[in-house]
Amino acid sequence: MLFRSIAPNYYYASMDGVTGTGYSMDLGAYFTANNFEASLSAINIVPTKINYSDDTEEKLPSFYRAGVKYGLWDEYHFLGQIESRFGKTYLSYGVKYTPQIIFKAISVSAGLNEYESVSKKFVRPTLGVSLKLPMIQFHLAYKPNDYDKDNKSYFFSTNINF
Repeated sequence: MLFRSIAPNYYYASMDGVTGTGYSMDLGAYFTANNFEASLSAINIVPTKINYSDDTEEKLPSFYRAGVKYGLWDEYHFLGQIESRFGKTYLSYGVKYTPQIIFKAISVSAGLNEYESVSKKFVRPTLGVSLKLPMIQFHLAYKPNDYDKDNKSYFFSTNINF
């Protein structure tokens, strides 16, 4: 089955008393068949910038992602992603575990994410947890910050199913 989507985005950033806001739009396609899933996405497809309260701005680049997910049994899913940004390619991979015996609504995931800093590629760990209820899902993810070793990034999202 094939799904397509357009997603508007609102950005808010705050650091050292300076705040910024901006808008963007993403396009995506998602394919699923049996235990296999694949996705393609184009991020920030419209000219996008964040305007800051100190009269500076930051342009957000467009980039592209392709991902796959393969389910092995009902409990384990293996994940892979390739991202193209600034003419360079980055890989991410991981595993997602959903216990089938206790409470099938909870999933935990762990993986490795490739990134670049000062023209050198590194690999960092990522962690996540999800709660999947009949009409709503909650997801929390963690990764070390790209620019500050002492700072951490957390991501929270929710899905509402109609």
